[in-house]
Amino acid sequence: MKPFAAVLACALLAAGTASAQTIRIDTSDLDLSRFEDLSILDQRVETRARKTCRWARRIGSRISDTAYCLQAFRAEVERQLPPSSRYEYARVRSSRVAL
Repeated sequence: MKPFAAVLACALLAAGTASAQTIRIDTSDLDLSRFEDLSILDQRVETRARKTCRWARRIGSRISDTAYCLQAFRAEVERQLPPSSRYEYARVRSSRVAL
């Protein structure tokens, strides 16, 4: 399988803001059919998600909405992956969850 498009663009409506952000994550050096490369992608997604969602707040409040923002960010990345890579990416994500 040839590598996926060069960039995943995540358009997110950050909690507490009225405008969407477009976040780009470069995948040009990754072959998303390989488990190892999906693991690298997951690390990039986590880093970018944490930076993007750090100051997320509920609308009209000072209460943090970081958890929701992180979940929405990850879901959007997964939605944009080619169908053939989604299952493997979910495996990568589940292997990183500490029990």
